[in-house]
Amino acid sequence: MKHLCVLIILFIIPITLKSQRDDEARVRRMIVLQRDSLKKVQTFPLPDSQRATVSAELSNTFLSFSDFDSVLYYAESSLEFAVKSRSDRHKMLALSTLGNAYGNFGLRDYKKALTYFNEARQIAEQTGDVKEIHKIYSGILNLYFYNSDFANAMRLTNEGLSLAEKIGDTTQIIHYNNLLGFIFLRQGNLSRAEEFYQLYLSLAKEVGDSVRIADALNNLGEVYSAQNLLQKSLEHHMNSWQLCKRLYLRKVQALNPDRMAFTLFKLANSTNKLGLLNEAKQYTTEGFNYLKIHPANEYDLAWYYLIAGDISRQLNELEMAKSYLHRGLSLSKKIKHQEDIRDAYDLLQQLHARLNRKDSAYFYLTLFTKQKDSIVNEKSKAQIQQIISEFDLAKKDQQIALLNEQQKLSESELSKQHFLRNALLISFALMGVIAYLLYSRYQLRQRNAFQKELNQKQNELFNAIVSVQDNERKRVAQDLHDGLGSILSTAKLKLSSLESERLSPEDELKYQTSLNLLDEAVQELRHVSHNIMPASLSRLGLPAALQNLLDKISSYSGLKIDFKAYGFEGRIDETTEMSLYRVVLELINNIVKHAHANQVTVQLIKHAQYINVMVEDDGCGFNYKEIISQNRGIGLSNIISRLEFLKGKMDVDSTEGLGTTIVIDIPIVGSS
Repeated sequence: MKHLCVLIILFIIPITLKSQRDDEARVRRMIVLQRDSLKKVQTFPLPDSQRATVSAELSNTFLSFSDFDSVLYYAESSLEFAVKSRSDRHKMLALSTLGNAYGNFGLRDYKKALTYFNEARQIAEQTGDVKEIHKIYSGILNLYFYNSDFANAMRLTNEGLSLAEKIGDTTQIIHYNNLLGFIFLRQGNLSRAEEFYQLYLSLAKEVGDSVRIADALNNLGEVYSAQNLLQKSLEHHMNSWQLCKRLYLRKVQALNPDRMAFTLFKLANSTNKLGLLNEAKQYTTEGFNYLKIHPANEYDLAWYYLIAGDISRQLNELEMAKSYLHRGLSLSKKIKHQEDIRDAYDLLQQLHARLNRKDSAYFYLTLFTKQKDSIVNEKSKAQIQQIISEFDLAKKDQQIALLNEQQKLSESELSKQHFLRNALLISFALMGVIAYLLYSRYQLRQRNAFQKELNQKQNELFNAIVSVQDNERKRVAQDLHDGLGSILSTAKLKLSSLESERLSPEDELKYQTSLNLLDEAVQELRHVSHNIMPASLSRLGLPAALQNLLDKISSYSGLKIDFKAYGFEGRIDETTEMSLYRVVLELINNIVKHAHANQVTVQLIKHAQYINVMVEDDGCGFNYKEIISQNRGIGLSNIISRLEFLKGKMDVDSTEGLGTTIVIDIPIVGSS
């Protein structure tokens, strides 16, 4: 029956491979488009903080192409821009990107990677950015595992677990319990490894995480294999495979497709130890077939070669075994994975012993012994034991504290019984007080609800007023231009038709004065009409209207204004155009009145789903939070109300004496 299940699995899974290839090709095209888009964005005149973010994203994107020169170039550029922006967060992200570039994704300079990660960790811990702390811990732990530095890995894992438990982060609690199981397994402490892996499995089941359940089953299979419970080990790996197969066929995104090959090689290892060599080889063959579709990371691939080499050796396919083992050793050295290097030496000495090459067998046995001693020595054992003792002691202290708390609660119950009768009397008096407080609380909640509704109505009223004002401005401007403007133009035309030669000198002077007054009236009318509703906004659109506005402000104020607009090939919604025009006008007026600036940059970018506006000046800056909290700055309040009406958001970065940057994002009407 088991063989039949295997054959069915091997028949069904290839049917999905073409679909998987198509999906991965689409993902690849999306990554290329993302890379090209980010490179195009870099050509825009962006603030240093945004350049740091774009460079970091480009660095991560080039990882998908294994272009490590570009990965490093953009990671270092990200750090350079982050330092210029004086933003701790951007500096932390740039340092973390460099840590990944040097450590986990190709460059393999673990010492330098650890330096960058520790700098990023210091900033993350100082700023309390818990999400980034866990990401950085993960990068550092990978380095420790490559170097088999389990003492430091144990210490950092305990710190991460304590942090996760403190804030109740279930996802990270599950993650760190899994890592503790891994560390104990690698140290040969199988009972503790099983304890934490069982906890990992239980927590994964509680949250319904099928991917982690499959992973926990594989991990427990490893523990049982180390305990020589080989049949139990095989059952757990088979259960993991059945679950992975269902998730894979349903295309569950949380499942990384390379887990299919990973689980097949776990099955190969278990059947190999049971002496089922043909089944073991069948699993490795199917595993390598998956790797053609879903390439594995180098960490796992090195181990796959070692498993395949060991199986080939036992099947007496010695040349194939030699090829697999040397590929595994070469890859292990490349990624500097100390345990895999040790295991490769061990398997090679067994292979050469089988080939009766005593010198080569002795050579690899010597390397194996030296490598093994470098990984596990008395000093590292003592360090790990001390950390385990500290960890267990902390857990016992928690248990003791819990028991003491429970004991105090029991004593408290006895005391309550002694005072029960007196408490009943007091309770009647308190009930009246409580009823009054509850009623007061009810009234307060009612007032808060009323105030909330009132604020919402006020906001809706403001938006309606703004909309009516904009429409009325447009109507008045049109009426002035079409009505009064036409009358004045006609009057001038009629007056001009008079024959001035027949007029006396005195009347001639009056005639010319009247024509001049009519010209001034027409110009003034155009000026008033333009202020009410710019003609360029209606005819040419937002970028042209803003350019005209900013040129005029620059000419009369002496302020140097650099304006750029990108992506406005077509027109946008009229309401959005008018609101953005008024918002930019209000921001520039504030700069002219209060900022004492010499230079202003205004940038307008139309993306597929939103419009980005950036206004940056080199003025004196201001305390934005203080002004908003004290309800100062009517102009800013009007801007915020307009943006709420447009469902937009505004980010203000201002430091007194260092200028101001305001970034606004507004969704385009009709975009999804």
